[in-house]
Amino acid sequence: MKISNIVIAILFFFIMSDLNFSQEQTCCSRTIVIPDVALPEGQRFSCGWSTDFSQVLIKEMPFSSCPQLEILRETKKDVADYIFRLELIVIEVTGRVREDTSEGYGGDLDISGGELIGKFKLKADLFDPNHNEVLRSGEISWEGKMCSYAGQLDETETLPSTRFNYVSALAATFQPLGQLIPDHERIPESSTNQLPGDKKEFLAGEEIEITVKDLKDRKGNQARDWQHILIEPKLGKITNAIEQLDNMYLFKVGNGNIKINYVAPENCESGTTELLKIHNSCGLGGTGNRYMPERKISEVEFEIVCVQGTIEYNHKIDFDYEAFSQTVTITGSVPFKLEESAEGTQGKQKVKGKGTVNLSLIWTAEDCVGRSDSPGEIEFEGEIINENEEKFIDIKFDEKWYQNSVLTVTCPEVTKSVPMTIPPPVKYENMKFKFKDGEKITRPFAGMGGNGTYSWTIRLPDSAE
Repeated sequence: MKISNIVIAILFFFIMSDLNFSQEQTCCSRTIVIPDVALPEGQRFSCGWSTDFSQVLIKEMPFSSCPQLEILRETKKDVADYIFRLELIVIEVTGRVREDTSEGYGGDLDISGGELIGKFKLKADLFDPNHNEVLRSGEISWEGKMCSYAGQLDETETLPSTRFNYVSALAATFQPLGQLIPDHERIPESSTNQLPGDKKEFLAGEEIEITVKDLKDRKGNQARDWQHILIEPKLGKITNAIEQLDNMYLFKVGNGNIKINYVAPENCESGTTELLKIHNSCGLGGTGNRYMPERKISEVEFEIVCVQGTIEYNHKIDFDYEAFSQTVTITGSVPFKLEESAEGTQGKQKVKGKGTVNLSLIWTAEDCVGRSDSPGEIEFEGEIINENEEKFIDIKFDEKWYQNSVLTVTCPEVTKSVPMTIPPPVKYENMKFKFKDGEKITRPFAGMGGNGTYSWTIRLPDSAE
């Protein structure tokens, strides 16, 4: 069997003492393929450049497991994480070694010789096929026989240098591979994580935006934008991931500032703690199932406070004009929690709530109908008070309305979108409810050609009364 057809593979095993970043560096497996060098015109036999190059790399590479490297001397590129592309360039042909033919075993003809003589150059680059990037390039040149000798004497030798000496010099350009590849990949090894408002607790069912940023590699450099991380929540779910893999949510590093849309579970028990684990991955590209969690690089912890009640919005206002009419409704539920007073004090029990409701506008004129929906962010806080042996909840509201919206108008022959400004509803900042399930407060609305009612209803589970 010819040595050029033999697959040479080596896997470097784990030796802790050789690792500069043993506690900080993720150890991934990488396959490097070294295809055959294309033969120049007039050259009958391969010189074994690819085989020599792979042997030198294996010999010169220190034993290390970060990354775990497998070097294959073959032509299959579909298994490659990286490819050493070798190119032999014939600068000038000045002659040829005489070709001899003899009868071999079984009557076959053995042909030897025929090697080109002249000036040659061997170029190499380490190529990342997943991202179409060259990590590093190098080349060697010589004059003489193409395969056997370079026709030049070394100071320490009495015989001409073989191609193996030249290939060794070329391979040294890419050493140490165990640093060159991680420096190129810049896998995220750490991150800074930020909760909204730097709060440490959130309501059950609440949607929050968690920021994962400052994704750095083992040397403190910004992680490559094509790297990925996976978020693993203990209890809640994430709604904006590229892909969900079991309980892992996949995100691309991108510009290094990742926004995670997290939703806390609706049902919980008092004192429930959420723990989000952030993992890096050895995946380099391709389909999502290549992105598996490799190592936890950070985590986010916060408390989920059980919802102890909600306030329902149910506003409706009708406007009637000569040319058209419209109806505005505001609907939705805003959850709230109760905070116990500090132990040993006579302080009042606090109430805090946060959520989103929807402002819907339906507009009609002759045969045309228009519709628009806009969110309103509702936050409120208050306290439980006792009056005449009755319990009340005194609340101050803070409402933020999205005023710029798009009205979609549908007519018998055309549908179009019209930008419009929606005036915010009248604000009722302070209200006092009886602390009782189903207790309702209503306020009339009149003006601007419209009439209607604002309505808020408190909803309490049995355990909260």
